[in-house]
Amino acid sequence: MVYNSFLFIWLFPIIFMVGNNLTVPYRKYFFLLASYGIYIYYNKWMTLTLIAVSLISYFFAKYLERNLEMNQRKDQKKDLEKGQEKDLEKNLRKDQEKNQEKDLKKDLRKDPDKKNCGKETICGKGTICAGVIATILPLVIFKYGHFISENLSFIKENLSSFTDRFGLTSGSLGLMSNPDENHFSIIAPLGISFFTFQALSYVFDVYRKKYPAEQNLSNYLTYMAFFPSMIAGPINRYDQLMPQLNTVQVFNRPLAEKGLKMILWGMFLKVVIADRLQLYIDPVFDGFLQESGSSLLMAAILYSIQLYTDFAGYSLMAIGAAATLGYNLKQNFHNPYFSIGITDFWHRWHITLAHWLRDYIYIPLGGSRCSKKRNYANILITFAVSGIWHGANWTFIVWGLLHGLFQVIEKILGLQKKKESKFSSTDIESSSIKPRYFSMKNRSIRVARIILTFFLITFLWIFFRMNTIEDAWIVIEKIFTSQDMHFGICEKFIYVFIAIVFIKDLIDEIRPSCNPFYHSKTWVRWATYLFIFTSILLFGVFDAGQFIYARF
Repeated sequence: MVYNSFLFIWLFPIIFMVGNNLTVPYRKYFFLLASYGIYIYYNKWMTLTLIAVSLISYFFAKYLERNLEMNQRKDQKKDLEKGQEKDLEKNLRKDQEKNQEKDLKKDLRKDPDKKNCGKETICGKGTICAGVIATILPLVIFKYGHFISENLSFIKENLSSFTDRFGLTSGSLGLMSNPDENHFSIIAPLGISFFTFQALSYVFDVYRKKYPAEQNLSNYLTYMAFFPSMIAGPINRYDQLMPQLNTVQVFNRPLAEKGLKMILWGMFLKVVIADRLQLYIDPVFDGFLQESGSSLLMAAILYSIQLYTDFAGYSLMAIGAAATLGYNLKQNFHNPYFSIGITDFWHRWHITLAHWLRDYIYIPLGGSRCSKKRNYANILITFAVSGIWHGANWTFIVWGLLHGLFQVIEKILGLQKKKESKFSSTDIESSSIKPRYFSMKNRSIRVARIILTFFLITFLWIFFRMNTIEDAWIVIEKIFTSQDMHFGICEKFIYVFIAIVFIKDLIDEIRPSCNPFYHSKTWVRWATYLFIFTSILLFGVFDAGQFIYARF
């Protein structure tokens, strides 16, 4: 659902009233139909792709579970044939062992395929690889098809030029004469990266036997299509969301109130700040060759703020919408621009993606339980995947690798604090958010590191924003070489709203009990609600376009 549209304003109250008056399983069926209806309205290709990815991951997980059970039975049979019943005799009685052996032999007689499971089925890593390829295939086709085709064409074009020097023709080698004519181009469905990663986490967890495969297809489709978080996250986990969908939800007034507060603040971040900043930032970056270095620097700083308010605003509205319906989703942001390093930044920015990369990329590669060189390589690989996930362009890959490189540098220099307080408050039912304090006696050093980290992240966002690496370098070069000191590119009132966001995040960071949304004094809370609501009505930019991260 596009939360900055009038459709959300009128449709969500209906979903809220109907959804809160239904019981399981009608509640799940209603959310499933509502989700598909919303997706069909915005993008029919998204709906078809979502259904395809859901069906592939659902049936493959069931096949994978059955395959693993067959392998387990095969191992048990081998143990029985080799006379390895000694371990069982220590815990079980002899008659129980005999009964178990008889039952196993009966199962093998009834299902002869199980006798040859090692020969006729693909087991273990081969099976999971096949499932992963099948699950991500739509993502590769829709999102990376043009990127792959374009780079292959570039290679063929340069190879053709090389062969011509030796008297060979491109036709003799099967090379294209005009690569631009054969570029693969197709529009990627909204949120394809999010629901693909959601499906992959389910498949991986079933493979790890974290939980059994879902047997009810409608339940799994509802989990995959849960509309509040589908277009741009947060990335849900099956074991976190599915139990809530299967539970009879009773209207929770405190949870619903907190959800409405999140929607209100998220709407303010999105329509008042992010969408209005876009009106000023896009012309500057689109005409970067004619802009001064100071204007580009200010645009880069404001772009950092735009990205944060855009994505964090959406996440808050998504989490808030789910909360009003009685569902608790994971928090996705925690004051990221108060980070004291790139590593700390990824503990606070897009938390669900960072956790996904940690659990399914970094740790399987070996994590930190290996040599230093291997650990550094694991970090770089993980953030290269993060860059690829964000977009089909070399700029995103460079952006991800630079984030990984700076984390490696922090680790080499010992700038990563081992005794940090854990970020534990990830659910919205907590009355306040616990700040992450670090064992730094000198606060001035902490402030300096925060400022340095912000500007470093800002410069890295330039690669994220520009179309090519060359364009990004031109912008950075102009910033550092320009003598012009003119910084004004926006209306002055927008800086007031940015200051409000900064103050609120600062309060959440150092003294969350003073958060005006949860203040102990009633008049403070209602004054805050009235001010935010009035600002949205007077300065909000509605229907300005899709969320930035929706295309990811």
